Amino acid sequence: ALGHRRIAAIAGPEDDPRAQERELGYLDALAELGLDCDAMLVASGDWSFASGMEAARLLLQVSPRPTAIVAMNDAMAAGAIHAALAYRLSVPGDVSIIGFGDTPLAGHMNPPMASLRMPLAEMARAAAGKLLHPEGAASIACEFGAELAARATLAAPPDQAGTASSLRLQSG
Repeated sequence: ALGHRRIAAIAGPEDDPRAQERELGYLDALAELGLDCDAMLVASGDWSFASGMEAARLLLQVSPRPTAIVAMNDAMAAGAIHAALAYRLSVPGDVSIIGFGDTPLAGHMNPPMASLRMPLAEMARAAAGKLLHPEGAASIACEFGAELAARATLAAPPDQAGTASSLRLQSG
């Protein structure tokens, strides 16, 4: 909705079903918007801050640079913010970053980080219902939508012609 067209992803571990589902969601969203998925715009992490930082370093060197990065969890998104700031990029002025999970970390970041929030209470109720009433388990809904916790790491994309900033890692 903000107008981003080069949206990168920091995926989770390839052997993790949660990571696979989240990456498929990213790819489906790109397809729905009519956006191509450039393989150079997907980097994998291992759910950690350090892996998010390293993946973002790779993604931020792609030309043209993505205007947004979606990370498949909040720790990797926090690492991506750290990497962007190390490259002297403004978040969200040069690149918007969003996490997944809306963990307490998201609200404590500087700037406060946007994240997708899952309806955990509703999911837990459905799981408990299936366990307590297996005979009716098939009738209990198991698809849940995420809600955006919009915070300060989201903005419209920068004017690409006016943001040819070079990527220089800060020393020290």
